[in-house]
Amino acid sequence: QLVTMAKTASSLLLSNNIRLYTARISSSSRRPLVVFFPWLLAKEGPVNKFVELYHRLGLDVIVAQGQAKHFVAPQSGRKFVADLHQCLVGQNWLDGRDLFFHGTSVGAYLLTLFQMRLAEQHNQQVLDSSLNGCLRGQVMDSIVYGSVDRMVTGLVDNVVQLRFLRSLSHYLIGGYFNAFHSSTLQFYQTSIDFYQSRLAPTPVLFVYSANDSLCDTNLLEQHLLPTMQARGHTIDTLSWPESIHAAHYYQHPDEYVKALEKFIISNCRDPLSNLPNPSAKL
Repeated sequence: QLVTMAKTASSLLLSNNIRLYTARISSSSRRPLVVFFPWLLAKEGPVNKFVELYHRLGLDVIVAQGQAKHFVAPQSGRKFVADLHQCLVGQNWLDGRDLFFHGTSVGAYLLTLFQMRLAEQHNQQVLDSSLNGCLRGQVMDSIVYGSVDRMVTGLVDNVVQLRFLRSLSHYLIGGYFNAFHSSTLQFYQTSIDFYQSRLAPTPVLFVYSANDSLCDTNLLEQHLLPTMQARGHTIDTLSWPESIHAAHYYQHPDEYVKALEKFIISNCRDPLSNLPNPSAKL
């Protein structure tokens, strides 16, 4: 199922909610590849802005669009990342390319599930060897971090648009999680532990704001970042005193593009010198 997006790309549906966008800017057949995990209920237009941004940098993009059920029912999320794994490895879309991950908001949770899948599949403590040599870096944008309750709040705020319904929704979802504690809350805590101690040891760019209620930035800066550095991660950060959760690119486009460009170029094995100016406005 091949379609076109503007004049810069073609797209191919790989699996349900998983689509490959191929850039036409670069003539190289071994373009780097980024797997982008958007925020919940992300609309096509905003997602395409990220696709276009990565295409300007010379990367092809796989968009793995999560749904609320992938968070509420962890088994559904595990099935989703298993499908993604099959797309990457089984359909041979990697083929020695440089690989990047980019997770935004709850999308970073699915990114973590994906790496948990790889570790479980190969019964080892880090990312499996078939991807480890390709993975060059990860972008963590507006991660929901600090507690399981923050994850629940993040889900409700993304899915429920009417403010007066959010408290009720939080109560109902919290009751559901408590009723199925072992298959929900325990699993979420396991994913948090995995994120803190077993994430693939690659360079990471963290993008966040101090006023984000869905992220405990003090805990992030004082615990998570030093812990990951001690494990061998090279950490870059881009942050602001105030910004909007999962909308930093739109709030601060110049800074965002500059930081992302620097991160991608510095971690690619091959120079992207055949590309037009990636910092040009989209």
